[in-house]
Amino acid sequence: MATIQYGVTENGFVRKPVADVVSNLNNKFIAAFGSNFDISPESPDGQYIGIMADEIASCWEQAEQVFNSYRPGAVSGIGLDNVCELTNTVRYVDKPSQATVLCAGDTGTVVPAGSIVTDGTMRFTLDTDVTLPGDVTVIAEEVCEYYIAPNTINQIVTPVAGWTSVNNETTGETGINYEPDPQLRARREKTTAVSSTATVEAIYASLTDLDIDYIRVRDNDTGSPIGSQPSGTIFVVVDGGTSNDIARRIYNAKTGGVPTHGDITITVADSKGYPHAIHFSRPTYTDIYVKGTFRRRTNANVSSNDAIRQLTEATVNYLNSLQPGQSVVWSNMFAPIMAATQSLEIDSLFIGIAPNPTGITTIDLDIDKRARGVAANISYSDITV
Repeated sequence: MATIQYGVTENGFVRKPVADVVSNLNNKFIAAFGSNFDISPESPDGQYIGIMADEIASCWEQAEQVFNSYRPGAVSGIGLDNVCELTNTVRYVDKPSQATVLCAGDTGTVVPAGSIVTDGTMRFTLDTDVTLPGDVTVIAEEVCEYYIAPNTINQIVTPVAGWTSVNNETTGETGINYEPDPQLRARREKTTAVSSTATVEAIYASLTDLDIDYIRVRDNDTGSPIGSQPSGTIFVVVDGGTSNDIARRIYNAKTGGVPTHGDITITVADSKGYPHAIHFSRPTYTDIYVKGTFRRRTNANVSSNDAIRQLTEATVNYLNSLQPGQSVVWSNMFAPIMAATQSLEIDSLFIGIAPNPTGITTIDLDIDKRARGVAANISYSDITV
């Protein structure tokens, strides 16, 4: 079988160059009308061949586009929209700005969806009902790329008895007039697992486009509890986003009948209005205590107080760099501490979760726990002779 040079090959689609199209036409005309047939580019027949070659080359270009029409990286515009529809990803067009706000007041008061708040310039409406105290997504009434700075949405327009304050502690999500192709491709990549519900990946994907800094999903199919998580449950831990949005995404992505675990409970109504309790958690801090001794090297040009300050800062920075669920490994603490304090030598180091620690073993933290370093919990002593 002859090797296919152009068209659909084992290496993909190879478009025939215009020069090869012209050459093939020239050879065919000479074969049909003889060697005296004038195919020079300046001759009338040569001009005719050139015109046909350009049209044929355009057909090759269109054929290549058709071949690549299901590759998100090779198409743009409406073609990319069509590919994204296969995974239920729709380009953002005229998407208003939105933000997460914390509503406070009399505990148990329900602020209805559609209530209005403002930053003094733009008005926003509550996306869902919220029970005080609680957070909720608010959406700008005008569609534009409006920037929402932190702590600016703090005025209540719609009076509700028992509702006394509102505030966005974080930067809002700026609206989108027309989502560019690169951003749409990136978002499609994140959401391709959504259609495969009943998987941990589907829950991850369903939460990716929310304003979330940390996501961890654990499916306990071990037959035994893992920490506080019962067997047969899904444990979702998130940092950021609004509770209502998170619960809705989890409900839509998880398998029906599989219970969720966590210390936050949000009721989500299905398409028929029936309520479903969705549980998840947010990371909580675990204070880490550190106690150690050190010696200053002979040529160290640092005072004892400065050395203690450097060690304390390095220890706090390292502990606070750990992600939720990341254990505090005793042996891993030495390198970052010594990198910041090279003129010192650590003589002893102990860690724990209570004052006056004596441990040198790893402090294991579950996925909903995050290590925290505070200067007041760090103690170093200079034993330089």
